Amino acid sequence: MDGSTDQSSSVIPAPAPTSTTTTAVFRPLEHTTPPADLQDSDFELSPAEIQAAFREVTDKAAQRIVLRTGAMRARDEALGSKAKPVWSKTKIRIKFSDRTQIERIFPSESAIGVLYDFVRNSLSDEHRSQRFTLLQPPRTPIPETPPPPPSANAPKRVRPSVPPAPVKVTLADHALAPSSVLLVSFENPELNRSDRPAPLLPSLLSIATDLPKPAPPSEPSPVPAPGSGSADRTGLKPAGGDKARGSGKIPKWFKSGKK
Repeated sequence: MDGSTDQSSSVIPAPAPTSTTTTAVFRPLEHTTPPADLQDSDFELSPAEIQAAFREVTDKAAQRIVLRTGAMRARDEALGSKAKPVWSKTKIRIKFSDRTQIERIFPSESAIGVLYDFVRNSLSDEHRSQRFTLLQPPRTPIPETPPPPPSANAPKRVRPSVPPAPVKVTLADHALAPSSVLLVSFENPELNRSDRPAPLLPSLLSIATDLPKPAPPSEPSPVPAPGSGSADRTGLKPAGGDKARGSGKIPKWFKSGKK
């Protein structure tokens, strides 16, 4: 892991010390064996997984567009302002190598630096100076500060270059809303071992609880067989019985409409 990521908090002011009333801590499951240390090759996605992830992203984007009315889109275009994120709050879980997780809710417009400050203030005193990088699964680094803009003295290209990608600064820019799980990778490899306890404050470890169990999947309702409608089940027939269906008479309103 490249340790060149700037860990200083001079640009973004550090928040208040971690409060156990706003931070949730989840201990690793005890009935499972510790996972084996994974190699970089284990995180390579297959073509089918890449296609599935792409479809999921495009479906979410399409749903967001459908939920916005034409008046809302016209207003944003007239103002020329960036549309606000759909979610105002983002739930972030930080997972350590032993699968211990810390959780807190942040405003979606918060800078990425607040996540680094959150982790840094949650570490024990002896490990607070350790340098680390937050990763978005599978292994995409999220730097604490955005890269600096290109220098004005840089040589100009003869051919027009591709427009630079927009700088990702906030949680919404990194598509972390409404909830995401990030990984911690320390520069010290000893702190990345899966059999080493997370280097958290004792006050946080004392309030650790088990991970909430996911809700069981709901069973799909049975599809009624053809011909088993409510009228057939109750034995009722439409008014007029078979004569109403087989009379072949044309309503007067239909005749007048044909003229």
